[in-house]
Amino acid sequence: MKKELYFLTLIFILASCSTEKKLITEFETILGAENAEDLALFIQTFEREVLASNYTSGNLSQKYQEFTNNCFIEGAYNALPIQGESLNRFRDTQMWNEIFAQIDSTWIGEYDGLNARVIYNSEIGIQEIGTIGRSTRDISSLDSLRTAALQWQIWNHRGKYMKAFEKIKDKNAFIKEYYEVKTTLGELSSHLFCDMILRHKPDFNNYFIKRIIVIELARIYVN
Repeated sequence: MKKELYFLTLIFILASCSTEKKLITEFETILGAENAEDLALFIQTFEREVLASNYTSGNLSQKYQEFTNNCFIEGAYNALPIQGESLNRFRDTQMWNEIFAQIDSTWIGEYDGLNARVIYNSEIGIQEIGTIGRSTRDISSLDSLRTAALQWQIWNHRGKYMKAFEKIKDKNAFIKEYYEVKTTLGELSSHLFCDMILRHKPDFNNYFIKRIIVIELARIYVN
């Protein structure tokens, strides 16, 4: 009986590993090899320079858990000290453009509101996504706002990152909710995002969970 149970358990583990490997392959195929490699490097840099240097106890999974708890309580901006330049290298990759759209021009429109053109810097050229606006009623310096707007990070619904998650979203309840919320809202506060994590209690060793957490919470350290 024990041998049969062991055999069935082994089959289940092997099947789960095979499924996970297939999902990762599908995900990285959509991203492209170079993009997938750049994203993996960003994850590794975050784990080494942010998690390992700020959380000294527990394994890597526990460090992710503690970081998430801190972000839920304090907000991502206050959860960790400002980091160095290593994470900023990610902004120069094409993978960054697959996750975030860019602002390439701004102008003052009707009622003195700021308008900005949003673009997707795709691998085959610039694609215009549309425009966004912001009231300037309480802004003292329009020039400063226009300069700052060029650095805004706008969620890129057209990029390969969201297309890759669309392919595998139904395989995990947390990933499915995350995909649906991001598709609808685009931006999430760190408090709401971490509340989602705490409700689902995902596996912090999971390939996809790591990427979701780091992109949502570590991107604030990228200038």
